[in-house]
Amino acid sequence: MKGIMVAAVAAVVSTTLALERISWAGGTRKVDFDAPVRLLADGKPLNEVECMLYPSPVLLDIDSDGQRELVCGDLGGNLWVYENVEEEGDATWGPAVRLQSEGKDLELPNW
Repeated sequence: MKGIMVAAVAAVVSTTLALERISWAGGTRKVDFDAPVRLLADGKPLNEVECMLYPSPVLLDIDSDGQRELVCGDLGGNLWVYENVEEEGDATWGPAVRLQSEGKDLELPNW
């Protein structure tokens, strides 16, 4: 491949977020990570209130509003949603709400 191509990927790991930059120059792949940033929800560290076991967050637009929500599952199969409360700029996550279907908390047991 000629030149340099750069891709940025947001990787959410546990309750921190790191930005991964992948670049190719002269056929060599190089991966750099920014320092992790603690995720906050409703002004508190993510998972301080929910006490999830092995939280696994992902960014998804689950309500089709054009903004991605932070959806976090845990080892017990519980799913939490953190709404982005900012209209512009960096995401600011609101309080956790259990993901529901037909008025019942969604659980996806993994055992």
